[in-house]
Amino acid sequence: MRHRTPIVLALAATLLASAGAIPAAATAPPALRLTAATVLTLGAAVDLRYMVFCAPAATFTVSVTLAQRTGRRVATATGETEATCTAQAQSVLLNAVPTTPSATFRPGSATATAHLRVAADRPIEVRHTTKRRLVAGSPTPTAADPRVVRATLIRSGDTAQVELRLTCPSGLAGRQNAGLYQGNRGRVATGWGSADLTCTGVPQRVLVTVQRDVTGEPFTLGPAMVDARAWGCAGGDCFAARPWLVFPLTR
Repeated sequence: MRHRTPIVLALAATLLASAGAIPAAATAPPALRLTAATVLTLGAAVDLRYMVFCAPAATFTVSVTLAQRTGRRVATATGETEATCTAQAQSVLLNAVPTTPSATFRPGSATATAHLRVAADRPIEVRHTTKRRLVAGSPTPTAADPRVVRATLIRSGDTAQVELRLTCPSGLAGRQNAGLYQGNRGRVATGWGSADLTCTGVPQRVLVTVQRDVTGEPFTLGPAMVDARAWGCAGGDCFAARPWLVFPLTR
């Protein structure tokens, strides 16, 4: 029996390997790192790209607060996204926009404070604060519905009409929302609107009227960030989509 021990141990190791034993990396603690920060739409929004790692079989949420001093003003914005943990580090995109009228962002140093929350058997939270140089750029392209067809400025900048196109499963009912964010004279113009949505299963158009926040700047002609969140449900069947799109406001 003494001579068989090495053989038995070698066989056990082979069986563990063939069964797909959990790699050492999968037991590492959750972590996140900011890798890119891009100023959009005349400073009204910022794309933040994070690398996130957490062990598989769990979901995670990343929420961030961004702050930048611009002269006597402070620009602030928040963003949040969620996804599923994998065995590898993954890149996630957050769109940070003001929750209230704010100064616009500009290329230069800013402070980002992010919270990674992992919903596992024992919930875990990781906090990460870093300074990062914001750079001017274009938004990350998206092919997801809804898509903006037209965005029209009316009533001296107090109102805009956003026409969107989407396809969603027939029979579901919900809402098509549109949030607008636009840089104007060093401050951010913001507004929000919503319309009923009844899904038909084929491409359809929905018109949303957006009223500006009167404590901020009026909307003007030019590019704006559109938060085109849509959702619908019927019984236990639901769909949801939230693309962030840049589209020009026109007359």
